[in-house]
Amino acid sequence: MEERRVERVSLPCPLRTVALREMNTYLERMTIFLMLAARCARLVEAYPWLDRMTLWLAAFVLFLSTRAQHLSISHDSIFYMTGVRDGTWHSGFHPHHLLFQPFMVAMTSLLGALSDASVIMRIEGVNAFVGATGAALLYMMCTNRLQMARSHSLAAVCTTCLSYGYWYHSVCIEVVMIPLVLFTGCLYVALGDWHTRSTPVAAGILHALSIVFHQVYVFQGIALVCIAVMRGESPAERLRFCGRYLLASVPLVIALYGFALVVEVRPESPAAAYRWLTAYAYIGTEANTHYNPPSLRTPLEIAVGETRALTGLISITKSEIGSAIVRKAFPSKHIEDEEYITRTMNPVVALAVFLLSGAVCVYFCV
Repeated sequence: MEERRVERVSLPCPLRTVALREMNTYLERMTIFLMLAARCARLVEAYPWLDRMTLWLAAFVLFLSTRAQHLSISHDSIFYMTGVRDGTWHSGFHPHHLLFQPFMVAMTSLLGALSDASVIMRIEGVNAFVGATGAALLYMMCTNRLQMARSHSLAAVCTTCLSYGYWYHSVCIEVVMIPLVLFTGCLYVALGDWHTRSTPVAAGILHALSIVFHQVYVFQGIALVCIAVMRGESPAERLRFCGRYLLASVPLVIALYGFALVVEVRPESPAAAYRWLTAYAYIGTEANTHYNPPSLRTPLEIAVGETRALTGLISITKSEIGSAIVRKAFPSKHIEDEEYITRTMNPVVALAVFLLSGAVCVYFCV
């Protein structure tokens, strides 16, 4: 048989030179990238704080550069901003978020000496700092306490920071970021070395501070009790943890609220003091207040409140019938936010999303 000879096709010399040069450049860049990645990995191993500091810096730059240029929540933001602008460190004690205004007055005064930014930008700058600190704490929680891989921890933190709620409250004038980060620190400490006396004491102090920055965090004490039940090896050990935690948290909360009562509120009687402490629960009209006495409807209202956190279920408000049903069943609840979010949804898509989210909820509940 006649042997076929395959001729080798070669590029002209100039083209071959260009191709080889580009390939060498690509390989050099890849080599440099891999060397840098390996170097960063060695740095993280040598300096464990480097990854969390880098994450904190990235989150701080993100939040600081996207601060709201207007009063995002008109009524609350105006109230907080004017209180900080016109108040002093020992005034403006609100029973629901006791230390927010005094703390922000001190911080904005300090920042005012360093920058000529407006009060709005300074308050939002503090929230951006706090939000970035919360991101770093969450990363530490995932890696150090939950023993998650760095990549998984980074994914969890990025998902949190880029979510609507966390990002939004880190760049506007609101009271929720400081207590959230304080309680995250509380959980981080409580999940640490269980056998040291300082653990429940530090956790109690952080929880107490979160309460005086936002009164509703008193209910998060349930999480500390659950930690004690799960981690304690005996009833006595669980009681010791809870006792030290209470001895550290309760007196601090009482002292700070007592200071506010004596310095600014000055009630005429114990009844007036109690009324001030619980005033936020009774703000509004009889049909629309922040507090409803416990009843048979309470479990259902709790369930509805929890499901409002699941964006898919609010798609029922796209339908006028759905909105009417929700309003009639829960006249004290505002659903304007949900209606605004779902206003541009296609009705068929809204129904599909609602059914899918409901199925997911039922699956996890059952």
